[in-house]
Parts: sequence; C-alpha cells; structure tokens
Amino acid sequence: MPQHIREHCTVVCQVARALAKELMPAGKTLNLESIAAAALLHDITKSNSIHTKENHAETAARLLHSLGYVRIAAIVNAHVSVPSVDNSGELPKKRSVNYADKRVQHTAVVSLDQRFADLMSRTAG
Repeated sequence: MPQHIREHCTVVCQVARALAKELMPAGKTLNLESIAAAALLHDITKSNSIHTKENHAETAARLLHSLGYVRIAAIVNAHVSVPSVDNSGELPKKRSVNYADKRVQHTAVVSLDQRFADLMSRTAG
C-alpha cells in the first residue's frame, strides 16, 4: 500500500475510533479493535483497483475474507456505500468506518461538502 494511502487510512482510523467512542455512551457497544482494523485496511487494494477499475471496497473485502477476517471484510466492503438493509448486527461499525472515510480527504478532516466536491472533481476527469 503506498505511503499516502497508509496515511489516509491512519487518519480514517483515528476518526472512526473517535466516532465509535462517542456512540458508546448512547448505548452502542462497539468493538474498537474491529473498527480500527477495518479503517486501517479499508483501502488495502485501492492502488491496484485504480488500474483494474474494480471496486476497491469489494476487492479489499474479498482479500480479507480469503485471509479469514470475515467481520473485518464486511466492514471494509461497506466503506464506500453502506447497505440499506443489514441484519448482521455490524451496522454501527460499518457506518463508523464509512462516515470517517467520507470525512477524510487525503489526511485532512474536512466537511462532507468539501469531501464530495473533491470526489466529484476526481471522477469527472
């Protein structure tokens, strides 16, 4: 994984863990280690997927699943879009990593408007 993607994943991890910690007093029981692992690994296949045009959330999930990390794979698979129906009990973890990724542009925490404007400008070209 290239250095800039590792740095992005590290910041996403920090944001996802902070978000999960804030959700815990509201009655949510979240496994911070699972959230951290998924956040750190969510873009593990991104550099390859840029060349292959594959969905990097899906390729990362397949890789992690093949290595036996089934729960982490499910969270990683939802980091681009969270399924509207989810009976796994993992939805808060999935949303934590998904939202954290949406708020981190490269290594900066930004507003959703800024992040989506950046994503739109990169996909328009």
